[in-house]
Amino acid sequence: MDSRDLDILVKMLLETDEIQRRIEDYKITEGAWFSSRPMRDLLLMPLLQIGELSAHFKTDESFTTFPNVPWRDIKGFRNVVVHGYGSIDLNVAWNTVIDGTAELRSELLENAEVSGAYEEETAALSDIDTSDLFDLISALPDESE
Repeated sequence: MDSRDLDILVKMLLETDEIQRRIEDYKITEGAWFSSRPMRDLLLMPLLQIGELSAHFKTDESFTTFPNVPWRDIKGFRNVVVHGYGSIDLNVAWNTVIDGTAELRSELLENAEVSGAYEEETAALSDIDTSDLFDLISALPDESE
């Protein structure tokens, strides 16, 4: 598989991780989805990223390797949200966030090459310790000094 396309697929998986992390961190329920635009925006942004990524494959290999992934729908959903072709059906959007991303994740991880690249990426990301980021920032010299 083309390395750039593989990178795109891994980034898509990382966006599905972000959706799941946000659902857990912010305790986003279906009720919160329907009643709170900020909660919707939290989940729509990574979903839009997935749609944007789907437009940047360098080859058609991803489309043929993953024929069960609704690539056209992914890109189309992104366009509807970004360009505001009328109102978004919140039921469809919620189902896409919950079921669609789980299905995308499952399909992509069934491929050994994608799964291996994803595992390498998540391992590399877990090696980055951001817990002390604010300590590092506060330790920077004051510009007035």
